[in-house]
Amino acid sequence: MSKQNAKADAYRLEVSNFGPIVEANVEMRPLTVFVGPSNTGKSYLAILLYALHLALRGSRTRFRGMPFEIDTLIGLPPKTRRLNKADSLAAKKWAKASASAYRILPIPDTLMHHVRNGLHEIVSNLKHHVLSELNRCFSVDDPQDLVRKPSKQASRIILCAPTEIDTRGVKIDIHVSRSEAELFGEFPDTEVMAKNVHIGKARDQMLLFELGLGDRESSLIHWVTKQIFHTALEPITSGAIYYLPADRTGVMHAHQALVSALIQSSAGAGIRHSDAVPMLSGVLADFLGQIVSIGQGRASVRQLRSKGQSITLAEKLEKDILAGEVQLNKSESGYPLFDYQPDGWKNNIPLMRSSSMVSELAPIVLYLRHLVLPGDILIIEEPESHLHPEMQAALARQIALLVQAGIRVIVTTHSEWLLDQFANLVRLSDLPPSKRKGLAGGSEALRSDQFGAWLFKPRKKPKGSIVEEVKVDSNAGGLVTDFTDTADQLYNTWAEAGNLIRENKANSR
Repeated sequence: MSKQNAKADAYRLEVSNFGPIVEANVEMRPLTVFVGPSNTGKSYLAILLYALHLALRGSRTRFRGMPFEIDTLIGLPPKTRRLNKADSLAAKKWAKASASAYRILPIPDTLMHHVRNGLHEIVSNLKHHVLSELNRCFSVDDPQDLVRKPSKQASRIILCAPTEIDTRGVKIDIHVSRSEAELFGEFPDTEVMAKNVHIGKARDQMLLFELGLGDRESSLIHWVTKQIFHTALEPITSGAIYYLPADRTGVMHAHQALVSALIQSSAGAGIRHSDAVPMLSGVLADFLGQIVSIGQGRASVRQLRSKGQSITLAEKLEKDILAGEVQLNKSESGYPLFDYQPDGWKNNIPLMRSSSMVSELAPIVLYLRHLVLPGDILIIEEPESHLHPEMQAALARQIALLVQAGIRVIVTTHSEWLLDQFANLVRLSDLPPSKRKGLAGGSEALRSDQFGAWLFKPRKKPKGSIVEEVKVDSNAGGLVTDFTDTADQLYNTWAEAGNLIRENKANSR
């Protein structure tokens, strides 16, 4: 991926008065790291991104039939779907010319207002899906519960996705107050966006041509409008998104018992909310569901490799860190059973009897082996959990390989070792590849535009956290975070205690 393309893939999330966050303005890059004290909103922001991706990608349709089929999630109002005679003739002529040219030609001015109306109608109809996904992922009854307390100001969430030819891109603007929630959309020049729509395949071109010959010109406008909207959101909606929550060890150990308990509690009538069966957050429910259905994923026959790697990324993680293989077996009922086979052993052991490190990293191995594809987003909370510092540094290099393979990764962390390794990888990119040989991480170097670290800093007034970017500082020796203050305090305490010990010995003579 070139530096220009990496920048085009970046998008921006602005947040104010959301959960514990007072203010944040984060540019999401191929590898984005959230760091800071507990209860400052790292998981809040990660879950928010997950919910927005699901809601916006849910409006995306794959071409399983005619491209003018009315989307089940977004539809244009009847007035937009009906064209007068002049507009219908203009649409037919435009469709024929586009099909002959094998690309979408500039939309005639007479039709542009239909497209603009359709774009705003899409945003209006997305409101319900975005707010519902926020409720589900955060396990709240109303998004108003997510407004920062004790602030009386509304929460504001702005998602900006630039395009390759227009850095303004599309903006999704969400306002949530104590009394209502609203969603707005802003678009760059529609003609500019239309030029950025790609047809690509001959089948789509032929269908476009056929549409222009029939009586479905209004559906053609509908279809092109959706393509403009989805192309504008391409940096966000291009792939699937997966969330690996904290305490994966507990979930991996208890998933079978938890699913069994939920099924028994449902009494054959579906899982319902009750005092006996607490509701799972959408993040945890999705993770649990994916773990249960693992092995039937879309990537089971196309496993990920990074450049120059003869083994898959899942296998490399097993080889370099786990020193063994995570295995998926099926019970007689078809329920997945997870085992671990250490290197050199003939027999497996159940995952629940393996070390915490193995249980913590096993989901990452399974997702890489069965689910994740290039272009997808993988959110990992606290990947350093239960790992020795040496293994944390090794895992940071593995994460860099994911980025090189085309996976976008978001990490929340409390690990100085992880951050130091990421800083080293960025630092190494200043060397030509021939000079990196023999250096730890030399083959996993990351360019500065591929990496972003954001520090969540608590504030007393206003109560909450401010999110600021921390950059790799060659003079400071890496990323300057709150870890530095803690290290200084510990050293000062050690030095002060040493001085007092020496004084006490001198006085006792």
